[in-house]
Amino acid sequence: MISIELEGLDELIAKLNGNSLYAGPVKDAFNRSVLHLESQVKERTPVDTGRLRSSVTHAIDSSVIPLWGKVGTNVSYAPMIEFGTKAHVILPRNKKALAFRIGRKGKRIIVMRVNHPGTKAYRMFQNAYRDSLSQIEGFFRRAAQEIESKWGK
Repeated sequence: MISIELEGLDELIAKLNGNSLYAGPVKDAFNRSVLHLESQVKERTPVDTGRLRSSVTHAIDSSVIPLWGKVGTNVSYAPMIEFGTKAHVILPRNKKALAFRIGRKGKRIIVMRVNHPGTKAYRMFQNAYRDSLSQIEGFFRRAAQEIESKWGK
């Protein structure tokens, strides 16, 4: 049988249960991380109408001490921009919308199909995350240092 006795365990539990010691720095690290990542994704997002770029947003766990943060979009075609597409045929559901989009000088041209050459993959989320990882780690390192500096007080 192995027995381990920890000195100061009650004090540690009291500090952890109080949350005031580390809740602020951890929330701050999450806030800084998602805001930084969101700006990097938006910077890399190609713009046609601006809808995709303006839809990029963030969320953070609402717990006292957050456990996750995320950056994303609810635009349905975002994965096609992120990962690209192969050549494909577009059969319009709404011919007037498509005609307006490809019409010239107000002229409405009705088309039955469009042979799309495919979309280049932009990887705006993946590249933004990869390029921001050291910055995000820095935010959490600073949070850990802040918690450590308060620990003995």
